[in-house]
Amino acid sequence: RQCTRARPGAGLVRGATVIAGDPNVQSVELVAAALGDLCDELVLVGGCAASLLIDAPTATPPRVTYDVDLISAHAARPTC
Repeated sequence: RQCTRARPGAGLVRGATVIAGDPNVQSVELVAAALGDLCDELVLVGGCAASLLIDAPTATPPRVTYDVDLISAHAARPTC
């Protein structure tokens, strides 16, 4: 699946079924909108990510989480 640029209410994943009103997805959309272009440098991890990965309509809804965990890769420059 390919993700789109997140905007509140726009949906995050093309071609996937996302449960309408899922609070985890709403949290991710809100954080992504606030981060803007910085989102291209980050990876979503943790409980909120589960809502974006489950695509079976009969699956049990994931538990609601109240934080959005992100990671990034970075390198430090050596100091002299």
